[in-house]
Amino acid sequence: MIKISMKVYTSLLFIFISSLVFSQNFEGSVDYTLTVKDTKRRPMSGEKVIFTEIDSRQKIFKRTDASGKLNILLKGGKEWLITIGQIRNEWNVEVPERGEAVSTRTITYNYERWKRENRPPVDRNALGLVNIEQTIGSKDMPDEKNGILTLKITERSGAPIKHYKIGATCYALKKTYTTTTDKYGKARFKLPLSNEYQIDIDGIEEYQYYEMKHLPAFYSMEFNYEPSNVIETAIGDTITQELGSNPTSSSNRAYYKIRVKKRGVDFVKDEPVYLKMLKSNKVYKAKTNKDGEVDFLLPVHRKYLIDFNYEKDVDVVDLSKTFGFVSGEMNTNYFPQEKLEFPERFIPESHEVFVTHFDEFIDKQYPEPEEHFLELYARWTNPEVNELSKESLLEIGFSSRNKETLMKNMRNSNTPPINVCFVIDKSGSMSGYDRIESLQKSLLELSALLRPTDIVSLVVFNGSAQVSVPAQKYGNGEFVREMFRDIEAGGGTSIYEGLVKGFEEVNKYAAAMDASKVILLTDGYGSRPITEVVQLAKKHIDEGIEVSCIGVGETYNQALLSQLASTGGGLMHFVGDAKNMTAAFTKEMISSLYPVAGKATIEVFFNDNLIYKQLYGYDAKNITNGQFNMELKNIYPGLNKLALVHFDLNQPTKAIEKDPLMIRMTYFDYQQNKKIVQEKRVKLQWSDKTGEIDYLIDRNHKKLLAIAMMNRAIKVMAEYHGANENQKAKSVIESSISEVKKIFPDAQDQDVLKLMNELISYTNSLNQLLRNQQLKGN
Repeated sequence: MIKISMKVYTSLLFIFISSLVFSQNFEGSVDYTLTVKDTKRRPMSGEKVIFTEIDSRQKIFKRTDASGKLNILLKGGKEWLITIGQIRNEWNVEVPERGEAVSTRTITYNYERWKRENRPPVDRNALGLVNIEQTIGSKDMPDEKNGILTLKITERSGAPIKHYKIGATCYALKKTYTTTTDKYGKARFKLPLSNEYQIDIDGIEEYQYYEMKHLPAFYSMEFNYEPSNVIETAIGDTITQELGSNPTSSSNRAYYKIRVKKRGVDFVKDEPVYLKMLKSNKVYKAKTNKDGEVDFLLPVHRKYLIDFNYEKDVDVVDLSKTFGFVSGEMNTNYFPQEKLEFPERFIPESHEVFVTHFDEFIDKQYPEPEEHFLELYARWTNPEVNELSKESLLEIGFSSRNKETLMKNMRNSNTPPINVCFVIDKSGSMSGYDRIESLQKSLLELSALLRPTDIVSLVVFNGSAQVSVPAQKYGNGEFVREMFRDIEAGGGTSIYEGLVKGFEEVNKYAAAMDASKVILLTDGYGSRPITEVVQLAKKHIDEGIEVSCIGVGETYNQALLSQLASTGGGLMHFVGDAKNMTAAFTKEMISSLYPVAGKATIEVFFNDNLIYKQLYGYDAKNITNGQFNMELKNIYPGLNKLALVHFDLNQPTKAIEKDPLMIRMTYFDYQQNKKIVQEKRVKLQWSDKTGEIDYLIDRNHKKLLAIAMMNRAIKVMAEYHGANENQKAKSVIESSISEVKKIFPDAQDQDVLKLMNELISYTNSLNQLLRNQQLKGN
């Protein structure tokens, strides 16, 4: 029978040979010679190598010669990171404070191994893994489908790891095989052949990796494991730890200390701190001591978001690239959010309102226009009316040609170059929910739309802000794309400082450019008041710089971003999760880079039988008896928008059929260089049916109208509350609840129910507020 064995030692992943020779020089430098070879020890010629200074992020691009070598003189800085091919920042070169060092190094490039050892953790909750307990003895044999794997696990001293639970998890099979080590530290498994297995130990996932080959055989693997001295208690998903008097790191856990300041002033005692392990349901919980400190022993190779009772996603503890015995510490600030701390009494004012636009729930896709760039659609949700009909709902749709249809013409268009600065939030919370990864992907994809003559800059911010890419021509894009890849999350959120630097970069070229723009992306709140940030932006907006904003998740400052986008003449996007980020970025960039149509004006004309009640989706302008207008401010490829117009019916008769409603759309087409006018007529149809006719038939129309009505009610409530007219605020919410129940009595839709529960919560808060005011009055 075949036997295959493997030993794992603590060692470097890549082979290298290094030598250092120093000479006298007041400015530190390194004369560095690098040789890159593949896994078969052959030289890799023409391989791209990037050197990045660790503090300034200065980058130097080089390529290896025919023998796989390159030579470079690195001046200044204390350390340079090395990227080779697709392996980023894996190696380093240290620079002496003084003198010149001469260094040579050979690196074996093994991307497949690096990718396997650095792939992000898998969210096992989403896989629905099946657990299979095994008891495999020395007499068990391999068969045609399974091999026998024996793991020998010892401490560094050589002592066996006895009676520990061990798992072998196969993601492809969605199974975890478990067993327990014997008195010799051995764990035996019978595992399906030709599969990859993650070795779990003592509750630590993916501690080691094993690839089972295709031959039925006995396989073996040895590795070291240093147990930690932590005692854990799990209640549901929440884990508390007893660390003892002298906690230390171990081979699988990092000792991590967090110091907490409340509202940025004093270190806080007895404050619960929660660390959410990303791609997992585990949450580690502890309380701060008298010095505001809290200690954890955390599994390495993972990321953790810091939560408090009344503030979420505050910062990140990133142990994703750590192995072995490591420790760390950080300071963080806790700013309790009133909405979380006192939800029963929190009633937003108009500038604090957070609503999800009903556009987010539209699943209707209008046909792509054929004759024109922009097409108008219109229909009644139910055209049938009779003498008992009280109201009707009109759907108006807009569709433009999609991005793919226009790309060929756009790249060769004569549109003037643009001047754009990306102001990007890289705070700790961006590390969660795949946001940074999706952000980088989005930036790299949209970089394909940039032209060599476009001016591009990049500002990143957390607790402070820095210019990663000073304003410059995009050129071949190599440097800009590399800086996009370089964004890493961590720290607080300072929107104000980010915008200051963003405007500074755009202003360097604003005078010479036809279009200058700042695009802000954030998932949080800044520390400055909204009025200060808007005032800063307005100064530059008045000078011709446009501002667009992308809010990520559900905790960003919608009030601030909406005001910035509205004041700055740009778009305001909401990105519910990371997967939607690319679409929002691309939409924004296409509308900025390639303006293909000017502002569209929509005029709606109707007869005396129709009484305008409300427009949802856009703001109605110039409302009179028989007419109102609206505008489409931003027209971009792939536009798919919908508006709903609610009318009351004024004693309808059969004559209503003879006077259809008319919609006129006027816009300027830049491609054709002419004004386009489209008109649509839609008429109601008289019915001889007895009984009341439901003006809403389609379930999606009911959902969109319900969401739009509730959103509007929240806004009006906030305005009344801000004016201290709380009885009116309460009446608006109660009326909206009643109307929604009328049109959607059996609503089980989660989006509708979520918003309905929010309205009910506001009603309860307003009732309590009115009672308190009455008591004070008495």
